Amino acid sequence: MDRYIGVDVHRASTTFEVLSASGKKVRRDVVETNGGALVGYVKQLGGKRHVCVEEGEWSEWLYEIFLPHAEEVLWSIEGDGGRGRRATRSMRMRWRRR
Repeated sequence: MDRYIGVDVHRASTTFEVLSASGKKVRRDVVETNGGALVGYVKQLGGKRHVCVEEGEWSEWLYEIFLPHAEEVLWSIEGDGGRGRRATRSMRMRWRRR
């Protein structure tokens, strides 16, 4: 079962919105912003997980922690009409070197 997970991260808390493959809202939860809590939330959802994060100061960190637990990690750029974009190979390599 595919789950599409939108992530809105802030310093103290992160909001997750989970949609089914048909686009139906499954759940919405707020979790403390720390790596263990965020990964734990995503892992407990089960199924094939597709994560979309907002482009910003947290996106590199979120990509790194979610990638081992998701089929794909996309990011959304403000004003792109909700079209998620995949991290390119060069972006992934740059992120790994840091």
